[in-house]
Amino acid sequence: MNVLFVAKYPLPLRHGTALRVYHLARILSEKKHKISLLTDYDEDDTKKYEALGVEVHHVSKRENGHGKPYPHNRELSLELSGLCKGKDAAVLFGAEMLQYSSALQSSKSTVIADIIDDPILAAWRRLKKASTLRHLVWNIMLLFELRKYEKRYLPFVDACTFVTEVDANNFYRRNKNTYIKTIPNGVDLDAWNIPFKRPYNFDYCIFAGNLSFVPNHTAAKFLVKKIAPAVWRERPEIRFVIVGSNPPKWLKNYTDKRVIATGFVEDVRPYVLGARLVIIPMVTGTGIKNKLLEAWAAQKPVVATPLARQGLPAKDGQNILIRKSELEISQAICKAWTDDDLRKKLGEMGRITVETQFSWEEVSKKLEGLIHGL
Repeated sequence: MNVLFVAKYPLPLRHGTALRVYHLARILSEKKHKISLLTDYDEDDTKKYEALGVEVHHVSKRENGHGKPYPHNRELSLELSGLCKGKDAAVLFGAEMLQYSSALQSSKSTVIADIIDDPILAAWRRLKKASTLRHLVWNIMLLFELRKYEKRYLPFVDACTFVTEVDANNFYRRNKNTYIKTIPNGVDLDAWNIPFKRPYNFDYCIFAGNLSFVPNHTAAKFLVKKIAPAVWRERPEIRFVIVGSNPPKWLKNYTDKRVIATGFVEDVRPYVLGARLVIIPMVTGTGIKNKLLEAWAAQKPVVATPLARQGLPAKDGQNILIRKSELEISQAICKAWTDDDLRKKLGEMGRITVETQFSWEEVSKKLEGLIHGL
């Protein structure tokens, strides 16, 4: 196959979309498919793709006005229409790239919009949790803009893909004439089979994620302000490490020394591998949580909210502990903290889950099958 990937964020490889683009390009290139990448990301950084044998095409980052609800890069649109000639397929990664499908309306290539997470579902969840009139109005306006955006650009695509059935089904209810398929995220298993040095000389629970991303910020606040105090009433010695860039002011200034905010770290793996428990207390957001796949790949026991396991074969008491309220989560943390056998079982079953279902090799087969079938 000769396939063109179009992505605004093919890097850094800490970003969920970037990991998806990179590993699909890697596996398909290893299978001798010809993969090209069109992006407006910094040219020097994309040498990682060139090392895979991917042909990289750059345009400037200049955005020509603010399209609704996403900015538009006219140069990228013009470049895309020419690059797609002779390609079997073009894959547009992320909801913000759907708008460029209109540049392919005269192309003979199969056009796939890999929307990943349903943006309307995410906006609807934020709307239900809006705490101010301003946030309420903003999310209502965003919902209308997103719906107009879908209606305008979906006629130019042959298929849309999502990482979970929840996102796919929600999207299908609005767009029944669009071919929709679920292609989950994967995890690089070898990347977690590494020697490491523990960052601390004490045991701890960890939550990891970019804290400028609203769902991660909300989860961190839930963990620190609600869950941790409930845990400390039973086990005051337990410490919590929050790993991620852009920690908010309230977290940096938090006075209890049992909460550590690292800020940005170059490599999150030693922090995850060195943890006693991984906590994923998501209360907003959509899509597959890569942090859960990574915790499973690291063979770590996980305590999470129901939303964190969305789209994944998470079985309470088998490969994860799933709890909803701060009291239930705190009780699960305290139990797992002291139960060596439970932690071992959860970690081993989590690793088996990703080995059998979520390697990037398995995920790439789904994309190949979709392209061949359209």
